[in-house]
Amino acid sequence: MKVNGARFFAAQAVAVSPQKRDEFGHFIEAAIVFGRSATFHLQKEYAHAPDSMVGGP
Repeated sequence: MKVNGARFFAAQAVAVSPQKRDEFGHFIEAAIVFGRSATFHLQKEYAHAPDSMVGGP
């Protein structure tokens, strides 16, 4: 799932040395992109669900 990709890239950002700012930035950006794509997937998956299933009134 996309969330695993976000976690992977976040872990890579944490593991990179402080001197490698470019690499850190790329890993953080990839984590954000993967995390955001997970929310798009969930929105699509639950778009047709009744409100009672997704916490609506």
